[in-house]
Amino acid sequence: MRRGGFNAFRNAQRRSQAARGRGGSRTPWQSYILKMDPGETAGVRVLPPPDGEFYISKTHGFPAQPCTADLPGFDGKCVYCFYNEVDRDFRDKYYPSVRTVACVVDFRYFHWDMTGDKPVVHVCADAAPAPKRVRCRHCKGTNEEISKRRFGGQKRWELTDDQRDQLGEVNSKLQLVCVAQSDPDDPDSVCEHEIDILGYQCGAEGCEELIISERDMETHDISDALSEEYECETCGETAWLDPIMVCMSETTLSPRSAMMSQKLGGLHATACEHDAEPGSIFGRIVEVTCSGRQVKTRGGKERTRKSYNFDRNVAPWSKVEEDLAAFGFDDEEIKAIATHDDLVKRFAPFRLDPSEYGGEEEYVSAVLGKQLERINERIKNKGDHLELPDGWSAKKSGKSSTGAAPWRRRK
Repeated sequence: MRRGGFNAFRNAQRRSQAARGRGGSRTPWQSYILKMDPGETAGVRVLPPPDGEFYISKTHGFPAQPCTADLPGFDGKCVYCFYNEVDRDFRDKYYPSVRTVACVVDFRYFHWDMTGDKPVVHVCADAAPAPKRVRCRHCKGTNEEISKRRFGGQKRWELTDDQRDQLGEVNSKLQLVCVAQSDPDDPDSVCEHEIDILGYQCGAEGCEELIISERDMETHDISDALSEEYECETCGETAWLDPIMVCMSETTLSPRSAMMSQKLGGLHATACEHDAEPGSIFGRIVEVTCSGRQVKTRGGKERTRKSYNFDRNVAPWSKVEEDLAAFGFDDEEIKAIATHDDLVKRFAPFRLDPSEYGGEEEYVSAVLGKQLERINERIKNKGDHLELPDGWSAKKSGKSSTGAAPWRRRK
């Protein structure tokens, strides 16, 4: 039974690293962050994280400042977290925020208006790469720079917990579609029949102990059992439960009978020529429509809380490289767009590079000192001045990173 990929989205939500940091850019921020206003629709494709884990961004206040409490080497230290615990006014100003960050390919086209004090980005009204009939007023404009169409490309999609759960629900539905090769002579064929889940077994390597039966699924709420790792009494290992799946193509047997028939070498063993291979949010373009409602903030002001609706059946199952090739990109361009961004580097606190410091302790001290510096800059007009807690060093050594050198934070 092929099981690869079924838990990819679930595991990407569950296990992640935390970091935060932003760098400046002369291009509009909408060129690298997926932004949708209520009423807008976009075709996007979620890229699978290279290590199987979605990135979790933890910040404080607005403009967002990096939280370091969960970062390797910091041992829970974060200046913002420390003063949040002891000062209510500080907490109101530097409230914690958590976002799940997914890298996606935005298949829309845009127009940049750089004539004003701030860049203005317009969504092109024509979705096709080469529309036969131009409807977009910006495409028809006389300003050559504004009329230029710019492909959305890879962007970061920062999701709240509710928005992430919405994406997860779409993924759960896509997992019940079989994407195995249906025709042995056609490598591009896709089954697309329904997958039925007959139970759950131990997910530890080499162990297939049945943990949740089909009867259990009918009579009990198993959501809690699937929300955490399970300690198997048979093998002694702790792991996420794996689903027992069967593709419902080319069979009139009930799911339970089909499974028994397979185990006993019955007719169904030859009737269905492939194992169930579940789809996922990573396997096709989905159409996302943004909606919003007004809510009050902590300060009593109104803001728009966004949610998303998904149409998961607007595009065929494919590889992202195939989608981009259909939009006319060459191999080099496709590689640049489809290669997942290094979010650990992208969200490094204040873009400081650990390799430019004498060691981990010196790097941590520099980051904590930068946090304190940012806070004191903001409160200096009130005559206030904060210090690092006792035992937290803030040596002024090393130098600020340009973000140019390739590096990876130690795990």
